[in-house]
Amino acid sequence: MQKFATLFLVVAVYTLMTLVLSSDIAFASPRLPGGTLDLHGQLADTSTGEVYGFELHADEDPNTAGVGGMFFALGGPNLGVCDAHGPGADPGTNPFAGFECGGSANVSVRIDGCNAKMETHGFVHSDHPNTVYFGSATLNITYHRNAGDADGRLSVIVYTPKKPIRLNGKVSADHLDMETCP
Repeated sequence: MQKFATLFLVVAVYTLMTLVLSSDIAFASPRLPGGTLDLHGQLADTSTGEVYGFELHADEDPNTAGVGGMFFALGGPNLGVCDAHGPGADPGTNPFAGFECGGSANVSVRIDGCNAKMETHGFVHSDHPNTVYFGSATLNITYHRNAGDADGRLSVIVYTPKKPIRLNGKVSADHLDMETCP
């Protein structure tokens, strides 16, 4: 009888967990895809003290966790960075002919609760004292906000062929909308 009661309890807990995790309790759930982040403001880099203006908008696909679209632009002393889109890399074409800043689709976007992580293709124009580079790059962007905090922290890593350019610091938000983070 005790084995039956234990088995019944295990099945009941499993069933309850399955119902809760698969139910439509979608708002502010870190387990479900579909978050949106809209953030404009200034980033004060902790290592240099320089201030960079930026705009970031990211949407995670509501049906596929970890993928989505985004827009990112950052500018400041001796550095300009943007996400980029263009035509495919097909044989016989010039993919840089249609290359444009802003609006990359089908890139890595994960928005869970008060955290957002994005990876996208981009473009950078960087001068001294940063790494001197002008061309395409990979961008890793991470945003974290404590619930109820008005601003948060932003980290941007720009991977160039020479070496990464890293920015990290507190955000002074002019506009922030992140519905998964109350």
